[in-house]
Amino acid sequence: MNAKAFAQVIPPAGYTTSFLNTSAALFSTNYIGYRQVAAYDPALCAAHCDSVPVCNAFNIYYERTPVWVPNDNCNDPASLAAVSCALWGDYVYLPTAQNKGQYKTDFMVTIAGVS
Repeated sequence: MNAKAFAQVIPPAGYTTSFLNTSAALFSTNYIGYRQVAAYDPALCAAHCDSVPVCNAFNIYYERTPVWVPNDNCNDPASLAAVSCALWGDYVYLPTAQNKGQYKTDFMVTIAGVS
């Protein structure tokens, strides 16, 4: 999603936007879990959050992820772009967006387009 597209993002009913298009996902307390979703769709993430009684916030992002778990036979597999929707039991703030990814053997998981 480009900057112009992010500028047009309207938060789902009952939610506000804390930040747009950062390059790190949240790293905070009260993490509930995540789901991979088919498209970058804040309304879908809001629906997931609404279905969990303790969920107060979510963030959605693109993640470069391996097509399979790296191992000794293939430590840097091909990648795909997944969309993740992370649910939080607390509110989200830009200073907690510190998860830029990590290595899985020689494969670097990266994160982008976080909102």
